[in-house]
Amino acid sequence: MLLFFSKKQWSDTPPQTPLICLLFFQFGYSQTELKRTAVNDLTEEIQKEKRPIVFFIYTDWCGFCHQMEQQTWTNADVIEKLNSKYYFAALNAESEENYTIANMEFQNQTGTNELAVALAFDGKRLAYPSLVILSSEYEIIYQQSGYQSPTEVKQLLNKLE
Repeated sequence: MLLFFSKKQWSDTPPQTPLICLLFFQFGYSQTELKRTAVNDLTEEIQKEKRPIVFFIYTDWCGFCHQMEQQTWTNADVIEKLNSKYYFAALNAESEENYTIANMEFQNQTGTNELAVALAFDGKRLAYPSLVILSSEYEIIYQQSGYQSPTEVKQLLNKLE
């Protein structure tokens, strides 16, 4: 929570002296941040150090996507596991940005980015949120749509080790 105060007059300060106080309350927030890798940087990062890639595929309008962002990706155990053993990339499925990964280019020509379709389409549907894990050779080793709790993601990451 952020609180802002400005132009507060105190008896011992001159009138109109701006006073700005910024207070941070971090109840429930992890002290460690999740390291996010930009999609266009993944190929270069994998060349430096081979690690699987965790893709979180979301949209701005998806309620369960926001819930995962607030609960799953802020969980200290999940963050520790992801930061130490994986590359994490969040991909807005409706992004108009062009992406290049493994020398392949992906665009958004239909309202949905081609990379989101390539990763999250399971042959029947494309749903959000989707969690997709690629090996360091860019092979899909896990693909699941729908909300996944911190406990479910921790269990999954433990199984993949």
